[in-house]
Amino acid sequence: MNITNQYIINWVQDIARITLPDSIYWVDGSEEERQRLISRGVEEASIFPINSKSWNNCYRYIDDSINKEEIKNNSYYCSDSAEQALPNFKWMQSKKMHSQIENIIFGSMKGKTMFVVPCILGPENTQFLRTGVQITDSIYVVLNLLMLSRAGDTAWKQISDSNNFYKGLHVTQTEPLHKPIYAVFPEEKSIYCVNTTNITQAVMNTVPWGITLSNLEDNIEDYKNSNNLLAAHMMILGVKTPENKTYYIAAASPSSGGKSELAKTKVPEIPEYEGYETFTVCDDIAWLHTSPDGRLWAINPQTGFSYALKDINENHSPELFSEIKSNALYSNIAKDQFDQPWWYGKNSETPKMLKDWKDQIVLIDKDTNLKKLSPNARVTIEANLNNSLVFTSGVPLSAILFLTKSRNNVPIISEARSWAEGVFYGASLNRESEFGREFNPMGVYPFLAEKLEHHLDTWLDYEDKLENLPKTYLVNWYRINENSNYIWPGGSDNFRIIEWIIKRIENKVETEENFFGLAPLNTDINLKDCVISTQAFKELLQEIDLELAEDRFEKSVEFLEEQGNIPERISATIDKLRLYFE
Repeated sequence: MNITNQYIINWVQDIARITLPDSIYWVDGSEEERQRLISRGVEEASIFPINSKSWNNCYRYIDDSINKEEIKNNSYYCSDSAEQALPNFKWMQSKKMHSQIENIIFGSMKGKTMFVVPCILGPENTQFLRTGVQITDSIYVVLNLLMLSRAGDTAWKQISDSNNFYKGLHVTQTEPLHKPIYAVFPEEKSIYCVNTTNITQAVMNTVPWGITLSNLEDNIEDYKNSNNLLAAHMMILGVKTPENKTYYIAAASPSSGGKSELAKTKVPEIPEYEGYETFTVCDDIAWLHTSPDGRLWAINPQTGFSYALKDINENHSPELFSEIKSNALYSNIAKDQFDQPWWYGKNSETPKMLKDWKDQIVLIDKDTNLKKLSPNARVTIEANLNNSLVFTSGVPLSAILFLTKSRNNVPIISEARSWAEGVFYGASLNRESEFGREFNPMGVYPFLAEKLEHHLDTWLDYEDKLENLPKTYLVNWYRINENSNYIWPGGSDNFRIIEWIIKRIENKVETEENFFGLAPLNTDINLKDCVISTQAFKELLQEIDLELAEDRFEKSVEFLEEQGNIPERISATIDKLRLYFE
């Protein structure tokens, strides 16, 4: 396609004068082009085929930039005037950051091709459509852009001669190698990413545009009058009942908190569930918006899925495991002696020998740090492009789940007694790991370039704007027993909890109250043919140690206080919950 947008042409030429690429390639998005890029990547040894018949048309990439803390410590919010302190971004004046980046990336694309990739996010012919153009020197990034959005000529036509689009610049590696820089320029609708190919920062149609810039549209003049969009790090599962009713359930989680597995939940094959169907609307990013019908609606702005691979396996998430075995693009996976992909959590038994993510042979023994063999392992696949839900103005949400990750005490399911309590569920969202308790409010906290209290206020305001709010839940799939094994089996059995939520939406079952919220009656969860015993499930629902609960609760409150002012409605909820400990 002939590109006539002078705004884009000038910008591309300006970057080319600094980075000095050998050539500039304008991506058209065709299947023939994609195959050429894959062949070129294999030839240049920037991507590698997975030579296994069981993993059809799959490729892997090695990402050296895996130090998330280093990226976080060098993330900047850039504007013309100083902003208030932000939790995950330092502030720098825009001109100063541009000057610094230009010095760092000078000549960085010598001997390389500069790719210019246009993308469409969100549904066409609606106020929620967003477009973006990314410059990158990485075939891996280009392939991700093509898999996760409508990219190429379709996007060029949509952008036409407009200057109202997101911009992204990505440079894989500079010489001399400099620390990574991730710089957000809200006033310019742009994000610059240097010295990392971590998909979370480098592929702009994921978090950078899909969450960070989208949530900053109040700062973008072109969108101020049309902004009715809140970007959430959420999956959405559709459930069709035997009565031909369809409900849409969203879920947010901290990293490796079960969000992707839940998005692929299938219905257990028991007679009581005959007639139920489930389907995935999105697995990673949802754009929320209010509607004149008084409900909260959500859009999937992407056309593909990107997963962290840790703990995705055939037993716990068989549907997802099967789906990623063909036409997939992996990063940082290891390999076994049969050339099969391997990542931490894939198998219950680890092979005695592996090639790690850098193809170094490792003999496995009791002292081997298995997590280091496949750090930050990920996979990207395309969605079913026949799924019209990807391209519509969205679906109405009936429930929102906040998935925590706690080894003890937190029940498997709790329903919030109020909208404010549900927002508190999200605001205090966390997971337990070997590094301690990691807080991730709303599952979106690492990607927010705004103060948390402002983001929470947007959530709380839905109570005033909507007549029919979704029910909200705190969910914990990860309680363990005395042998450190998960009590709840997961996989399709998660549908048993989803079915109870639907019963609650339809006012068909009662609850009992505890500190965490409203709990199911033990007999209202269908456990037929489930490997968990009735007694063990009763413990998941009802065993609460108030001393442990108070410690967890106070740590959550302390974290929120450190972020700034706690919104008044959440403070009132905190005061009510403290009454349980008196």
